[in-house]
Amino acid sequence: MELYYIGTMQDKCQPALDVFAARGFAIRSFASLEAACTAMQQAEHKPEAVLLDESEGRDDMAVMRAAVMAILSINAFVYAFAMTGRDAEVYHDAMEGLGMLSALPCPATKEDGERLVAELGNFITVA
Repeated sequence: MELYYIGTMQDKCQPALDVFAARGFAIRSFASLEAACTAMQQAEHKPEAVLLDESEGRDDMAVMRAAVMAILSINAFVYAFAMTGRDAEVYHDAMEGLGMLSALPCPATKEDGERLVAELGNFITVA
């Protein structure tokens, strides 16, 4: 299984990413949405999940929504979630209809990673 991390704030969620790695996910990091989209287009095996942080202007929920839509246009079956400092209700309302998983807070802890892995486990088999 593979997770794409998209952004420049990985240090703020590394404990959560470590949970994914411990569950068998290979973590591939991309500093930009463009680089991640290019890799996804060229990948023989598409990632199961993507995590976008608020870099590249994605602290604006319209920009985050556009980024998720760009990812979904390449692979409609990927599970997407964001690391955001936004209130959970604001985040949920802004991402309505995209089928995104719950957001990770910023910074994210190991417990946040465990919660998200459990949520993802409702949809795919996670070790």
